[in-house]
Amino acid sequence: MEERTILTNEQIEGELSRHRRLITLFKVLTYGFGAGSILLFAADLIPVAAVCLVLCLILAGCGTVSEEDYPPLEKVDLSSMTLGTVSNSTFSTQYPADKWTGSDGTSPLIIYYNDTQGTGQAVNINAQQSGTYSGKFTEKYMNKLTESITESFPNIEILNAELQRLNVQRIGRIEITDLVKDGDAVSGAVGFHAQSGTPCLFRAKAVILAAHNGGWKGSYLLNTCAGEGAALAYGAGASLRNMEFIENWNVPKLFAWEGQTGMLPYGARFLNGEGEDFMRRYSPKLGAKADPHDNVRGLALGVRGGRGPIYFDTSTMSPEGVEIMTPTGGWMKLNDTKLKELGIDFFKSKTEWMPQVLTSFGGTVADKDGWSGVPGLFVAGRARSVTPGVYMGGWATCITATTGYSAGEAAARFVEGHDAVPFDKAYAADRLNGILRYLGRDGIAPKDVIADMREVMSAPDVALMKTGRGLSRGLDRVAEVREECLPEPGASDAHAMAKFFEATSTVLLTDLCLTAALARKESRAGHYREDYPQRDNANWLKWIEQRQVDGRHELHTVPVPLDDYPVKPYRYYMDNFTWPEPPRAD
Repeated sequence: MEERTILTNEQIEGELSRHRRLITLFKVLTYGFGAGSILLFAADLIPVAAVCLVLCLILAGCGTVSEEDYPPLEKVDLSSMTLGTVSNSTFSTQYPADKWTGSDGTSPLIIYYNDTQGTGQAVNINAQQSGTYSGKFTEKYMNKLTESITESFPNIEILNAELQRLNVQRIGRIEITDLVKDGDAVSGAVGFHAQSGTPCLFRAKAVILAAHNGGWKGSYLLNTCAGEGAALAYGAGASLRNMEFIENWNVPKLFAWEGQTGMLPYGARFLNGEGEDFMRRYSPKLGAKADPHDNVRGLALGVRGGRGPIYFDTSTMSPEGVEIMTPTGGWMKLNDTKLKELGIDFFKSKTEWMPQVLTSFGGTVADKDGWSGVPGLFVAGRARSVTPGVYMGGWATCITATTGYSAGEAAARFVEGHDAVPFDKAYAADRLNGILRYLGRDGIAPKDVIADMREVMSAPDVALMKTGRGLSRGLDRVAEVREECLPEPGASDAHAMAKFFEATSTVLLTDLCLTAALARKESRAGHYREDYPQRDNANWLKWIEQRQVDGRHELHTVPVPLDDYPVKPYRYYMDNFTWPEPPRAD
């Protein structure tokens, strides 16, 4: 080894700061959702659609009422850092392992930035030995990185330019814990910096919630929200709809991979332990080229019938399909390289797969302009209830762009036509202290609470073939966790405090999803009740909505207004499948 360099957090953060907004927008365009996203607008700035797509906390002309400015990054003592090392035959470098993941043996060495893992095109450092290499980003490299991202996603450059033109201020790493109201109207938000713990109070004439609805942090899409979007909307008095619909997915048992809906049309197959293309049993026409929720149900039925395990066979894919679907960058490329080092070629083998509960398909009720019904509160992206209950590829990107546009325009009109409502700083601070009072305490780890809720939601009679017995059992466990665990959280630092809010939000999300699923006594789209296996339009062509009224939970139904629809549905996707008669309950 001729040279050994160390990439410090300070060096990396300094070079990334200019491009943080670009990376953020890249993630939004790819997924259409993210953690803790909330936008606040005030009268002196009229936003346009571009502003409404930003992933993190954005203050568009609204004042910060905390005395401290946005806290700078803390300097890092290198001796206290957890360092990772990557090397090849000629070169070695270390990097901060809390933020980066390295890949050994490549030339040049590749170090991926964790914040962009899972985006399909991870931001990374390409490091190689040379006489001038200093262990940090160069202007030339960053320009090349920017060009490569914007070339693949040209809208990023447009959105970034619009943000700069409007002088939009972005404040990141803020965990928003509450929306503040005066009477019925939203007047701002409170939260804290997830590294320093600095309290942050924000005054705003209008708020756009763009924080997804939430999920259970499975191995796939681990970086999604844990229910903060649902918690913020519910706490503000907005209604949540379609919470009984959840996203179930097939995933590899031993590693992460994505793209099954792209590989199946090129000849990939789901096979049971007997080698049968089992989805042909349930839909001879579609087979496994179907909504993943139907594939998951077929998988579960096969395993229950003793025909497991389930494999994903890519060896039958066409050469064109293999070329198109082979990963060329990001975390999938990293996994592909590791699999090949273990002698596994993903595209020439069968790998064992399993079902996994991912996220909620519900969301906040809003009109076509994104207004939630709460004065000053608008909703965009997957934070609002617009998902149809089945999977459609690219849907998240579509709804982010369209609902972001409409919510941004509507919020701007609202700001122009309304005076600011009073913002009670003492009340806002008291709301925040309800969370911050746990800071520094020993207790139950937030990750254990989230894992508990994920286990509740992963039970077959809760996630896949729902039954009243299973859903009721899940609700009993939610009540136990709320009573026994949430009052005794452990939050040793600000980061753990942010995780605690994730945990409380996940408990609420789980409660809302199970409650709605128990109420809907029929099967529809991705919601399958094994004890009510048929669609029941006579009694259940309606939405289930839930909200908080004076601190109490309220559930009601709203008939779907089909008579108002210019295009009326005349067939249902679920009718493409014939499922076996479910077993009779004891």
